Amino acid sequence: MSREKLCDGHVSLPPAPIGSVEVSIICSSSGVMRASCSSEGDQLLYSWTLNGDSLMDGNSSIDLDEGTDGNITCSVKNHVSHGQTAINVKPCTAREALHLSLIVLGCIALILILLFITVCHIYKKKQVKSTPG
Repeated sequence: MSREKLCDGHVSLPPAPIGSVEVSIICSSSGVMRASCSSEGDQLLYSWTLNGDSLMDGNSSIDLDEGTDGNITCSVKNHVSHGQTAINVKPCTAREALHLSLIVLGCIALILILLFITVCHIYKKKQVKSTPG
């Protein structure tokens, strides 16, 4: 009877251990920060702290206020192992948002200039064709 249980294809393997824990911070143009945590392994449980104070648990990413400043730690664990990484977070600066805005405005200006040149070129061609010669 125990042999049937071993041969029925339902072998339970332990979860894979935690790999290295990586944390990244992305600042949006609106100034909101998103912290993302990644690791390899099975059945991962995530938890976050900011300057030692617990934040929301369970998700691999969290949104932070634009003024967040300090050490943020992502801890990852499963039944086999655990790991964590801490990084220093600085507030998203208006300069980063301004930089993105300037790039967008520059692209719009370039498109308008190219459109103006194209319209002028077409207008001149029509002028040349319409003059009797």
